[in-house]
Amino acid sequence: MSDFSRRADDAVNVKALIQIYALRRWLTAFLTQTLRAEAAIKYRIAGLEQEAVGLRARLDQTTPAIESLRESIRSVDDAIRRRRDEIHAGVAARSDQAETERDTSVEGSEHGRRSSRRKESQSRTPTRK
Repeated sequence: MSDFSRRADDAVNVKALIQIYALRRWLTAFLTQTLRAEAAIKYRIAGLEQEAVGLRARLDQTTPAIESLRESIRSVDDAIRRRRDEIHAGVAARSDQAETERDTSVEGSEHGRRSSRRKESQSRTPTRK
């Protein structure tokens, strides 16, 4: 091989070697970025897992509170229903009482008119002695 061709081969080999080193540098940089991303992701996952634990604890606390509030609402609804029924019953009783009194007063006024007519007729007729 000639000296010239040997130098040409060496130049090609050197260029190839430089490109391989560049590739290695690029792969190393990419690996470094990937490792940093992995660490950031793991850190974020740990934070999210911790937050999830806290949220589960809050959920465990809110579930009984929700049930308690629902029970309270049912109790209030029952109290409202009872009071409404009492009011309706009272109104119905007063209505029945008023109707009864009206009927009684109508009967009484008819009776009163008859007795006052009798008194009038008796006062017109001369009394016997």
